Amino acid sequence: MSRLTDAIELKGSILGTIVSVASPPLAEAISHCGLDWLFFDCEHSVLALSDVQTMIQAMNHTCLSMIRIEEPLPVYVKRALDTGCDAIIVPQVNSVEIAMAVAKAGKYAPLGGRSVGLGRALRYGAKLADGVKTENARSSIIVQIEHIDAVACAEQILAVDGVDGVIAGAYDLSSSLGIPNDITNERVQAAIGRTLAAAQAVGKPAGTFVRSALAARAEIKRGFQIVAINSDLLQLTGALATLVGDV
Repeated sequence: MSRLTDAIELKGSILGTIVSVASPPLAEAISHCGLDWLFFDCEHSVLALSDVQTMIQAMNHTCLSMIRIEEPLPVYVKRALDTGCDAIIVPQVNSVEIAMAVAKAGKYAPLGGRSVGLGRALRYGAKLADGVKTENARSSIIVQIEHIDAVACAEQILAVDGVDGVIAGAYDLSSSLGIPNDITNERVQAAIGRTLAAAQAVGKPAGTFVRSALAARAEIKRGFQIVAINSDLLQLTGALATLVGDV
């Protein structure tokens, strides 16, 4: 089983946060705060993959590393997985065809067609023979369903062999419905509910993003098992604003 699956089986649900600042000491410090995973965001930040790999190397080894890649393209899939991260998060997986292409790029044969490189995941070539046999099970591919087109075929996307889980993207989903940022709207919540149900039907974990501990508890109770709460900068600026306000 993957490290992700092991962690979920052990705890029921896992809590992480988004990292957008290129700082190995920050990643190291955050990974020792009791979080289960760090969400390195290469889609909506200026993080370079080389910085992400260095931050992963600095992390507490008990904390999982997940990289959200820029786009659902094979070149980003394989480069991110070559860092040795525990999982990748793939944005804008809006069709079964995209899900199948991502799974093919991210899994070695015979399951997929991932190309073999001498990156950190294979210990720079020293673990090549064993690594191509174990990487499919060790690392995970998490797709993001964040468009109404994807919701319409969520069941088929989640059934793709090689797709290991899903994150429901409420904000982009609301935009695709023409009601940007209205994530509590019943149409958005119904779409998220369908995504969660599709994952549960095939026994794959589903994730979401929240802004507070209260919201995290509610989503875990709802059935989400991968929960991202806040981000490095949101948490820092929020804490500082509160501190200044208390002076």
